[in-house]
Amino acid sequence: MLMKKSSIFLIIVAIVVLIGAAAAGVVLSKNNGDNNDRETVTVTMGWEAEIIEDIAGDDFNVEVMLPAGTSPHVVYSTPSNVANLYNSAVYFEVGTDVEWEVAFLEDVKEDIPDSVEIVNLSESIAYVGMMSEEYGEGDEYDAHIWTSPEYLTEMAKVIEEKLTALNPDHAGEYAAGLEGYTAAAEKVGDAMQALADRYTTSTAESPYVVMVWHPAWVYFLQQYAADYSIYFDMVSVESNGDVTADKAIEIIENNNGSAIFVSGFDEGSTDAVKEVMEKNGITVYTIDPTSENMLAALTEFIGDLDGYLGDLTATSSE
Repeated sequence: MLMKKSSIFLIIVAIVVLIGAAAAGVVLSKNNGDNNDRETVTVTMGWEAEIIEDIAGDDFNVEVMLPAGTSPHVVYSTPSNVANLYNSAVYFEVGTDVEWEVAFLEDVKEDIPDSVEIVNLSESIAYVGMMSEEYGEGDEYDAHIWTSPEYLTEMAKVIEEKLTALNPDHAGEYAAGLEGYTAAAEKVGDAMQALADRYTTSTAESPYVVMVWHPAWVYFLQQYAADYSIYFDMVSVESNGDVTADKAIEIIENNNGSAIFVSGFDEGSTDAVKEVMEKNGITVYTIDPTSENMLAALTEFIGDLDGYLGDLTATSSE
């Protein structure tokens, strides 16, 4: 994934300056106050915290480095969550070259105490990397594997194994929690299958075109969906960099599109851009690739796809 080094350098410098202060304030206990009987674990994104909660309930104090709705392409950190990371038993990194992780860990990894185990969630699972469309970087793999329920389940298995090692007395409960999460992921597959059963005219050679602002959904739309025999071609309006509303409309129209899916932090989600889009007859759907509950977000995405395909097929039959 292409790193915007110029946009993150100053923030990284600020974080490094604060590392000393954060480390100086670290106490031996992994938690304070009401949480002093629980291990602390740190994650990069909110959906990882959701998996931990689904598996282990409130057995662990979970610190999230990137708040919900924050783009992982922008470095965001504070002295407090740096200190929380230093106090953690485990840090679960996504490990797919997410820009924030790459930038942050390259600068502070050597300063993280040896007591903090860094677990790479993607390193030990088998996944087929999809080529990235981001900013034209077609020779790189897309980082957003968490948009696939299949890979979310695989990462949940890694998390469950580590939580069990930290708290072996609750192994049975954590195994049951993983089973529940897996069942919830399978329900997303049921929804995708129902969508495939309703819309049967796509093929690998002739897929439904889905316009997106940011190309975060390739695993979901082009890999996961294909397992259910419904085929999408994800086309991003910003694959060659930032675009204006007028340019985005031109790209959508050139692809015979009538709708676009945007993230909450995309330029395309602003009221001004949405207004221009809608005045030009383009439906704007908002989806969240950083949702704290990715399975729910993906189910909602399928519902939006249902509405989009319904309009698309109705127009085609006229």
